[in-house]
Amino acid sequence: MSGIVKDALAENVIAALCFNEECAVQLLLAITPEMFENKGFQLIAQRAMDYIRKYNQPPAGTSATCSRKSYAIEIPKVLAIRTCLKG
Repeated sequence: MSGIVKDALAENVIAALCFNEECAVQLLLAITPEMFENKGFQLIAQRAMDYIRKYNQPPAGTSATCSRKSYAIEIPKVLAIRTCLKG
């Protein structure tokens, strides 16, 4: 069943998968990356699911950084997605 999670809902599902420990485990059992319409969301979902299986927790907050050179502080949502994309 492909494309069941519409883009309007996909960001919320990805956020739950990446940030919420209780939801992440439930989503891991209920969805597949192929259920997302957007290939980018499919990739993020796959990486997040792989991360959860490996570390038994969502990827949120696993690579917090603060760049002194750019004085930019990364927000948790960006970090979680970046962690998923790095694999």
